[in-house]
Parts: sequence; structure tokens; C-alpha cells
Amino acid sequence: MLYLKQTGQRKVNIFELGQPPREFVVDTPHYVEANIELDPFKNDNPIEIVRESLETIHPQAKVILTIRGYIDSEKIHMSESDIVALSKSLTKGKCVGEPIYEFRDIANVLENSLFQGFTKKVVEAGYAEDKLKQLQQITIQAMMKAGL
Repeated sequence: MLYLKQTGQRKVNIFELGQPPREFVVDTPHYVEANIELDPFKNDNPIEIVRESLETIHPQAKVILTIRGYIDSEKIHMSESDIVALSKSLTKGKCVGEPIYEFRDIANVLENSLFQGFTKKVVEAGYAEDKLKQLQQITIQAMMKAGL
């Protein structure tokens, strides 16, 4: 994709004799990457996350949107297709090309007694929060590959 090399707002340097160069941001159309990571262990609404992410983007920007991670459809009361449809309506006219959707519903994995038992043991072992998330991520991937 050609536009990936052209991300970010354009800038110009102004040179004046006897002064250090100054950089100015130019208010022109440009591309911005927005990478959203969904976490099934948080109660955040995925559509609100997309909306908030888009609100911070410059009005002249065209977005290269990627949504990754996992959702718990039971907790958020939305399916994968609901999230795709709602995010497409939010991003209409703001994205360059189609958004990339790389997230999956893992409600069945989270309800699995094997996963719950593993998570309980990891929590009891007193691992740090980032290590706990890493171990859960590996377990989720393994269980999804195994079809559990």
C-alpha cells in the first residue's frame, strides 16, 4: 500500500538568517494509522473505543484503521458482525480503503473451565499484571487452535 509511507501530517522547515530552523505543521490532507486493540477482560464498549480514537484524528486525515484483539460477546452484548457494521458506519468517509478487522470473539474460551482454572492458578501464583495478560493471551491462542 503506497499510502503507508505517507502517514502523518506534513511539515515544512523555515530558515531565516541568524535564526535556528523552525518547523511548521502544514494543514493538508494526509494519512494516519489507527491501531485499536480490544481487550476481552475490560468492560469497554468497542464502538466507543473506535469513536474516541477517531475523535482525536486531524480533520484533514484519512485513517488507515486496524482493529485487533479479542472480544467477549457475552459481556458486551455485541457480536463480531455487530462491531464491524457499527464501526463501518462510524468510519464512513474517514478511512482510506476498508478497515482491517483482526479481532475474534472468545466468549466460549473464557467460559471454558480449563481456561478459568488456569487463570485462577496464575492469579494465585502472584504474577505481575503484564505477565498475567501475556499468559492469558498464549492460553487463548492455544485453546482456539485446539478448538476448545
